[in-house]
Amino acid sequence: TCLDQDLKCHLITNMKLHFDLAHKVFLDMKSQSILLNKTILSMQQEIQLKKKCSIAENNLIKEELQKCQASIETIKKEFNDQKKQNQEKNIESTRNLESIDVLTSPVKQIDRGNMISFNLIRQSESFKQSKTERIYSIDYKTFNDCQFLCSGSEDGKCTIYAIKQKSERCIKKYSKPVYSVKFSPYQDIICYSSHDNAIRFWDFKKNEIVSVFKEHSKSVFCIEFLQFNNRQYLCSGSDDKTIRLWDVTEKNTKHVFNGHEGGVLCLDVSAVQGTIGGNGYTICSGSCDNTICIWDIETKKQSSVFKEHNRRVLSVKYGSNKLGNIGCANTILSGSSDKTVRLWDIRSNENATVFNKHISCVYAVEYSPFIVPDNNLAVNANVICSGSEDNTIRFWDIRLNNKELFVIDGDKGDKGIYCLKFVSSKTKSDDNNNVCLYYGSNTGLWKKTLI
Repeated sequence: TCLDQDLKCHLITNMKLHFDLAHKVFLDMKSQSILLNKTILSMQQEIQLKKKCSIAENNLIKEELQKCQASIETIKKEFNDQKKQNQEKNIESTRNLESIDVLTSPVKQIDRGNMISFNLIRQSESFKQSKTERIYSIDYKTFNDCQFLCSGSEDGKCTIYAIKQKSERCIKKYSKPVYSVKFSPYQDIICYSSHDNAIRFWDFKKNEIVSVFKEHSKSVFCIEFLQFNNRQYLCSGSDDKTIRLWDVTEKNTKHVFNGHEGGVLCLDVSAVQGTIGGNGYTICSGSCDNTICIWDIETKKQSSVFKEHNRRVLSVKYGSNKLGNIGCANTILSGSSDKTVRLWDIRSNENATVFNKHISCVYAVEYSPFIVPDNNLAVNANVICSGSEDNTIRFWDIRLNNKELFVIDGDKGDKGIYCLKFVSSKTKSDDNNNVCLYYGSNTGLWKKTLI
């Protein structure tokens, strides 16, 4: 038809125009696509560059951090080294001052009544107060100007002795050993611990047991009284690896100290304020794990551990200036199954001296009240003594490179020394100032008059 012909003619005539328009749109789209690809590529390159810069910056930061950490470690090491040097200087200065004080002020520091001549010991006579099985512990107290000893032994006896009268009374007999005995400093009470896990309080005026503490799960090897914050306490060490702090008035446990990996065989208490943390009230304990631990009673934390012994620690004692031993307030004395006696410096946490002439286990150590004469001048020589299963009691001078001063041999049948106690015979009614050494052996309680 005419209309169809016109349409066909129109399409043929304008086809080129439509094609050119479509081609132009295609070219525009292609151009935009190329531009977009370039933009994407540029952004990718920028991202890669930033990533490389970031890695480099991170590495640089890490290097700076490592340098800072190395500097901090160096500063810490220098600080600790300087601190140790200062402590050593302070200790040395203190010792020098103490030595100067001894030399320049002999009248103030020395009680010539305690001057000992070991030759006199050779001439003195030893004798047994009682016959029993092995005595593990002895203690001393004065009541109404009368002197008493008490002892705990392998055969289950807790015995009290009147020294002047040379009489004795077994206040209780058990089927199992009594390991530790102590006179109460507050009442007419004897406290003792035993193999049956119990601690008992015996009123020897009423002649009866007034209290029993039984919270340990194994044998109680050692007990010590102490007083702080106007309250009365008792410390106990057990084969259950714990130390308990008891309130004597309330009759309950105030705290349990855990930390030993073996049974606690011995302990001592110190109330020297300002020594270690808190108010200075501390406990030191020796264990089957071969260590000595110091515990701060106020903070209830372990403050120090000494690990030089290589076998059980059988005896520990805090030093005290009350005996006239200058500088001993900052020391601990210990005896061990490794046959050594060790003196520890609490201030530096180090083993100061080793005494090693015993040939068997050292069960007892004590700071003695003696002065050794030197060129007719009394010198406070810090004499210590130790008792061993080798059946000897040895005296040592801690200021003369662990010099052994004298040896007392036990009786042939004793077969070991297990506890020691120095006792002055001086009372209100008796001015005799002899010092006697009582010791427990396998055959009972013995006595040596020393000065």
